[in-house]
Amino acid sequence: MRKGLIFACITCLSACSMTPTYVRPVVDMPASFKEASAMWQVVTEPEHFTSEDFWQSFHDPYLIELVQKVDAHNLQIAAALARYDTAVAYLNLSEAGLSPQVSAAGSTNRNQQSIDRPLRSATQPNLYPSTTLGVQASYEIDFWGRIRSQVKSSNNLAEATRHDIENVLLLLEAEVVNRYFDLRSYDSQLAIVQNNLLLYQKQVNIIQKRYQQGTVAGNDVYRVKELLENEHIKEKALQTKRAQLEHAIALLIAEPASSFSIPNGNIDAITIPKMAIDLSSRLLLRRPDIRSAEKRVEAGNELIGVAKAAYYPNFSLSGLFGFQNAGNDVLISTPTQFWSIGPNLFFMLFDGGARDAGLKQALAKNQESTAIYKNTVLTAIREIEDILADTKNREESLINIKQSVTYSNKSYLIALSRYNNGIATYLEVIEAALKKSQSELALCEYKAQLLNDHVLLLKGLGGYWQEGH
Repeated sequence: MRKGLIFACITCLSACSMTPTYVRPVVDMPASFKEASAMWQVVTEPEHFTSEDFWQSFHDPYLIELVQKVDAHNLQIAAALARYDTAVAYLNLSEAGLSPQVSAAGSTNRNQQSIDRPLRSATQPNLYPSTTLGVQASYEIDFWGRIRSQVKSSNNLAEATRHDIENVLLLLEAEVVNRYFDLRSYDSQLAIVQNNLLLYQKQVNIIQKRYQQGTVAGNDVYRVKELLENEHIKEKALQTKRAQLEHAIALLIAEPASSFSIPNGNIDAITIPKMAIDLSSRLLLRRPDIRSAEKRVEAGNELIGVAKAAYYPNFSLSGLFGFQNAGNDVLISTPTQFWSIGPNLFFMLFDGGARDAGLKQALAKNQESTAIYKNTVLTAIREIEDILADTKNREESLINIKQSVTYSNKSYLIALSRYNNGIATYLEVIEAALKKSQSELALCEYKAQLLNDHVLLLKGLGGYWQEGH
C-alpha cells in the first residue's frame, strides 16, 4: 500500500503544469470588409475553399509552369525548409528530455598512489592496475511540467516555422504571377508601339512625297518624324522593362537570367476568373503569417510554465551498475559487481535573482508575441481593405479607359480623314494619334493592374478560393 501511495503521488505530481491556460489574443474583428465590390461572389461556407494552386484559376499553361518551377527550385523556399528542419531537430532535442538517459563507460588504467596518502595501509602497493566497465541511467521526473512545457513550446515553434514556409510559398507564387502579368502587359504595349511605328513610318513616306510635290509644308514632315522618334523611345523603354522582369522571374525560379527567356504573349489572352470569395474577416485567421504569429504566442505561453517550474525542486532517479577489478583476468563476475540506485533531489536555495529574471523575460516575450500577433491581424485587415478599395475603383476606371480607347480611335480616324481632305493641319492628326496611343497603353496597364489586384486579394486571404459561377 505504501508503494502504491508513493507511485500515485509521483503520477499526480508529474501531471502538474505551471503553464497558464492558453487563450487566443482577442482582436476586434469586423464582420465583413467595407470596401468589397460586386466583382466578388460572397459566400458563407469557407470550409469548402482550397488554399492550393490559386494561380491555376487563370488557365495560362506557361504561367502554371513558371509557378511550379518556383515551388520546386526557389532558393528562398529551400532556405525556409532548412529553417523548418532546424526547428524540428530542436523539438526532437526537447523530446529527448522525456526519456531516460543511459550511458556506458569503460576504462583500464595503471595508477600510482602517493606514499604519503592519508590512511594508506603499509601493505598497499605503490603501483596498481584498475579496470572498470559499467552502465549508468538517469531519469528526471517531470513533477512540475518543465520538460513537457519545453516540448510543447518547441512543437509550437516548429508549427510556426511550417506556417512560415507556407507564407513564403504564397508570397513567391503571388510575386511570380504578378511579374508575369506585368510582363504580358509590356508585351501588349510593345505590340501597340511597334504597330504605331509601322503606321507612322508609312505616314512619313506619304508626307515626304507630298512635301516634294509642294502640297504640304515642311513642318508636317518634321512633326511626323518627331512622332516616329518618340515611338522608338517608347519601344526601347518597354523592351528594357520587359527584359528586367524576365530577369526577375529567372531569379524566382533559380535559373540564370542569361539563359532564360519567355516567349511573347498578350495581356488580352488572360481573363479574370469568376471566383467565390469569403469576404468575412474570419478567413484572415487562416492566413499562414497569422497562424505562424499565433503559434509563437502559444510557444511563449509554454515558456512561462518552464520559467515558473524553475522555482521548484528537481527530482530524478539514477542507477549505476558495472564491474571493477584490479587488473585480474576475470572482470565480469559476481565478486567484481558494483551498483547504485536511488532518487536525487536538487533545489536552488539562492541564485541572485536569476529565476525572477527568467520569469520576467518569459512574460515579456509572451507580451511581445501577443502584440506582434495582434498587429499581424490588423495589418492583414488593412491590406485587404486597401486592395478591395483599389480593385473597386480600378474596375470603374477600366470601363472608362475602354470607352476612351474607342473614342480616341474614332477621333484619330476623323483627324486623319480631315487632313487627307485638306480640312485640318497635321498637328491635329498628331494630337489624335498621341491620345489614341496613350489610351491603348493605359488599357494594357490597367488590365495588368486589375489582374494583379486579383492576385493580391487572394494572397491577402491566405490563397483561399473557390470556383465561381
